[in-house]
Amino acid sequence: MTWTLDRHASSSLSRSVKAYPPNPLRPLSFDKANQGKPYNSNKDSSFPIFRLPIELFQYITPYITSQDLETLSLIDRDCHQLARSVQFTNVVMSYSDASLGLLDMLLGEMTPAFASVDSKLSKTVDMDTSTAIDSASAYALGPCIRHVTIDLGPPVIDDSRLARFPNIVLFGAGSSALGLTAEDVYLNALALVLTHALPNLQSISWESRTRLSSRMMEAIMDSPAREVNLTRAVVGSQVLDAFRPHLPSRQDGRMEEEGRKWDLETLKIDVEWVDDRYEDGHGGGTRRGSRDADEDEVTECDVVQEMLSSVAPTLRSFSWKGRDGRNTSGHGYQFRFTGSQALNFPSLRVLSLHNLFMTDSSILEMLLSPRTNICSLTLDCSDYVTARFLETRGYVSSLESFHYKSHPNSTEEGFQDQIVSFLIENPQISSFTSSPRLSSTFIETQLLPVLSSYLIPSRVLTTLHLTFLFDTIPPSSLEAISALQSLQHLWLTAGHQRGWCHDWEIDHSLLLDVLGPLQHLRTLAFTRDSYRVRGGGHRLLDASGSGVSMYYVNKVLPSALDFYTFLKDDEVLLWKGVEDDITRTMASTRSSIYEQAVMADHARMIQRRLMNAAWERWHRGQMVLVVKEYAMRFLGLEWCFVGQLPFRVGWEVPETLYEERKGDSSAALDWGLEKNLGGSGTNAQDAGVTRITIESAFRCDDASLLKGRWERCCGLL
Repeated sequence: MTWTLDRHASSSLSRSVKAYPPNPLRPLSFDKANQGKPYNSNKDSSFPIFRLPIELFQYITPYITSQDLETLSLIDRDCHQLARSVQFTNVVMSYSDASLGLLDMLLGEMTPAFASVDSKLSKTVDMDTSTAIDSASAYALGPCIRHVTIDLGPPVIDDSRLARFPNIVLFGAGSSALGLTAEDVYLNALALVLTHALPNLQSISWESRTRLSSRMMEAIMDSPAREVNLTRAVVGSQVLDAFRPHLPSRQDGRMEEEGRKWDLETLKIDVEWVDDRYEDGHGGGTRRGSRDADEDEVTECDVVQEMLSSVAPTLRSFSWKGRDGRNTSGHGYQFRFTGSQALNFPSLRVLSLHNLFMTDSSILEMLLSPRTNICSLTLDCSDYVTARFLETRGYVSSLESFHYKSHPNSTEEGFQDQIVSFLIENPQISSFTSSPRLSSTFIETQLLPVLSSYLIPSRVLTTLHLTFLFDTIPPSSLEAISALQSLQHLWLTAGHQRGWCHDWEIDHSLLLDVLGPLQHLRTLAFTRDSYRVRGGGHRLLDASGSGVSMYYVNKVLPSALDFYTFLKDDEVLLWKGVEDDITRTMASTRSSIYEQAVMADHARMIQRRLMNAAWERWHRGQMVLVVKEYAMRFLGLEWCFVGQLPFRVGWEVPETLYEERKGDSSAALDWGLEKNLGGSGTNAQDAGVTRITIESAFRCDDASLLKGRWERCCGLL
């Protein structure tokens, strides 16, 4: 008997997204993944895809299942490489055995020429290049990797584990004499691979709360990656060594300082700053580098300023998030740029600044200068400096999207008047999103009027995200939103925005009636929404008795429903088998009290999981019905998020007008316009049907995860 249950979204979903890049990957043609080598494209090819033009491969392979890819890789070399180009698009480098094996394979694919390129490595690691593999088979796997996530953590790495991987052992030969730990050997090997073994690498995400050394920073800069996400990294002033000036020779024999250039397009910084001025590269002694130990304190702003100086000509997207806490002087972190150097960012289009308490406007003046070409701006307006800058900044001709954020500990009202002034000065803004909780009075009387074409005739708002202060959205606010008939993307939320309490009892009937004029809607999202179960089970768990805030916690089915209906056949047998086992155990005179208690605990655990699985399936089915109603009202709807579930809505012209998937009806539902809209004859058939598909079976209440999907739907990325 097989028994499968849906895993909890809190662990599986949040963990799995680390393996995926923050931005969609650019398509990679198979000839690049195959290193330009010829492949079998004749009519007798073992796999039909090779008979098609190579330009089509990248659009077909994503639809091949993982099981089929494993089978495909066993056919021949071309199929093996084609499968690899899909399986290894996104990889995670960690201390796990799988990652160590991957790193070992990438080291083995490197030729002796690349092993001798890294002069810094040759000074610290004794590499015997005579055992390197033949160059004809090098880079078999490396060209397939597009995105690397560095997530260092448990299990602990040591020499005994490294000894199982011959290429890593070869790479670390002589490390003991140099005082290098197993972690140092791993990081040095990873740095070399990032620099030389991944020719098609597009993006790197640092997701580990470990020290980012200057050596690793240089490797990231020297890699082909054009998108870098530094999240949770521990960064100190030693990173500045990676940006130290180079001294190239001039034709006249003189030396000239030149800052290091980094051809980067996307940079995201969310790091933890540490003061390491008095540490050497291994955590002890006085720091050696371009700065003396008695110089002024180096701050996170100094490092960020050096980074921006290196990437200014090519940077297209920049995100910087500060952290709460105190610096080494015991004062709150203050953010400002120093020096008189004025940087120009000709390619910068997307800017996000969050949780930066600025002492002056130097950062804003540099990034939002009169020459700016920024199209999308996300700004935390929790301090007076930022609010004052927005109020006086005036017209930004290139700006199309504005996202208003605030610090979680700031007041709810913040600097709302300054935000309104900025919106008035920029009537061309077509997308406005707000994370802070706003009162319905402010939304109705001040915000929505300046976002509508009533006061500003040239305004054409297409995207709106609002967070209401209280646990209800008044009908008057919905009516004001419905007046924005140009809206294509709408995201509404209310009540508590953190924790388990979901106190917004959403009224879908009211929303459908009032928002009816928004017939251009393509994307619709509701977060922190909750529901009242009518006729629930036990009154102590019934959401109708204790309010709606416990809906996702109690997971109560209506009492009129038999939860067996939502279980699979083998799960029903398991439930009944558990009951029979309990009955026999309790009736047996040979069973001890301890055995009976263990059996009872195990039975309760299984029954609890089965009941949760039944509730999740019932909930998905209810949300499918909700999305169905919205798709009937808004015929252009393409994507919807409701009940912590994402749905994709697509129009099709099927052979039969009505079709419902057998088995789990919550997975997908096809319905015809004739049946639901009262149409008849050929008119309904000409209109086709709508297919509603759940994108993920796991509920997600993390707004940060939803934000990326929302931005892709709205075309903000």
